[in-house]
Amino acid sequence: MEFELYPWRLSWAEVDPARHPFDSASAAQVVRSLGPARRVPRRPDVPVADPAMSAWSRQSGRVWADAMSCALA
Repeated sequence: MEFELYPWRLSWAEVDPARHPFDSASAAQVVRSLGPARRVPRRPDVPVADPAMSAWSRQSGRVWADAMSCALA
């Protein structure tokens, strides 16, 4: 999936806090209920500077982060 989330491209109707109030009491539960939250990829057990970490970040990590961002939006 190729997806770029740019907050400045969202319309006011999509972000209006009067129409989409933030409920801090239920926020964690809502986030955990999203599909990507149930499939968090496991980071490789290597140092940050290891090329395997860079590869994981560009592949599995980014795919998951994009999916989670899309679900949250």
